[in-house]
Amino acid sequence: MPYELFGLEQNRNTLNRILREVIHLGQNRSTLLTGPRSSGKTSLINSVIRELREEGDVELIDIWLNGRDHHEESDAQWETLRQLRKRGIIVDKNQVRELRFLSQLLSHVQDPSQKTSDDGSGSEDHVHAAGAKRVIVIVLEEFDLFVTIPKKQTMLYSIVNDLLHSGSRSHVVIIATTCRIDVMELLEKRVRSRFTPQEIYFYPLTPLDVASMLKLQLLHFWSLSPAGYKPESWEEQVNDLCSTPDFRQFVTLMMNTHHKNEFYANIIRLGMASWRGHLTLPLFEDAYDERVQDIPQQIISSLSTSQLGLLIAMKRLKSKSMETFSFEDVFHEWDKFCDSEEVLGGRRTHKSSSFRDFETLHSYGLSNYTSNVTLNRMREYIQCQLLVTDNQIEEGVKNSRCPTVLQLWATQWTE
Repeated sequence: MPYELFGLEQNRNTLNRILREVIHLGQNRSTLLTGPRSSGKTSLINSVIRELREEGDVELIDIWLNGRDHHEESDAQWETLRQLRKRGIIVDKNQVRELRFLSQLLSHVQDPSQKTSDDGSGSEDHVHAAGAKRVIVIVLEEFDLFVTIPKKQTMLYSIVNDLLHSGSRSHVVIIATTCRIDVMELLEKRVRSRFTPQEIYFYPLTPLDVASMLKLQLLHFWSLSPAGYKPESWEEQVNDLCSTPDFRQFVTLMMNTHHKNEFYANIIRLGMASWRGHLTLPLFEDAYDERVQDIPQQIISSLSTSQLGLLIAMKRLKSKSMETFSFEDVFHEWDKFCDSEEVLGGRRTHKSSSFRDFETLHSYGLSNYTSNVTLNRMREYIQCQLLVTDNQIEEGVKNSRCPTVLQLWATQWTE
């Protein structure tokens, strides 16, 4: 199992079983993945979908929506339409404008086996017994934002009612992910009565878990040893290193600065690149010191388009001799740019979601408030400052997957 899924074998088996029930039994299902950020929820979903797709027994169409960007019905519809087109499924634009709900759009992506029953060649019961030929996997990331941002949970209700409970012609599995353990309590009564997902919990790895994962990774490196080097000798070196208190302390240090298994695995790979025959802790400590200097750039390169836009807007305000600025200043700069360029695929910037992205930048340590935040102060007007350099922003943007026009904006000279 890949290192990013270490310790998630049971969760992976559960999600795999749910999807197979939809495929082989034709039963529409839903599941809720709950756990802290970087606990492997998205990686697990991708892994299971990839495995089932490679088997080739069924066509899996996965639609990914995020509560931060797609909580509005219209935004969710157009994002779904865009993803369907990437998969070669064309829905007429004029027809989309007439569809009121996202569920109506997805109902057009029928299972081919269901179309056969429409022609009178088989009953619906026969189709379900034979299994599905096409399954729609709807992934609702940041599910709590779908619940808390809109005034009414109309879109959620239409999805769970029309697709899961009203004899939909599409075979559907809804996978929701969230960091909030109380999200089910926030659902409206009408949604909660229709949405009864199987809940899967993700727990953060302990230092002992991470140490075990890194030990397994080190054991796989013995094949790089010189000719004649015995696996038993390598295993002895690995055991000696991993059993020391210094190694466990080093693992704890890494976990205090980063929470992704990928980061820990990269440290091991970088350390082994300098290996010259004897396994010592300084190999990995040097790799960590080198890698940790690049963390701001890595964080920036992984930001969403909206988060990158706000960060670049702060950079541009700073170049205008504004050492500090409020969210209102930053949003005005970003919104003005979005008006002139179709950065968000033609969608308007939402102030509420932009403010959440703005606060996310604070949580990542890329910026912070210059004064204490109190309950009786409106945070939109509190001054903040950048904590990263212009060069770190430009390098991070260069390595990101953001639109080219945004990369140009990051390096453009400000008058």
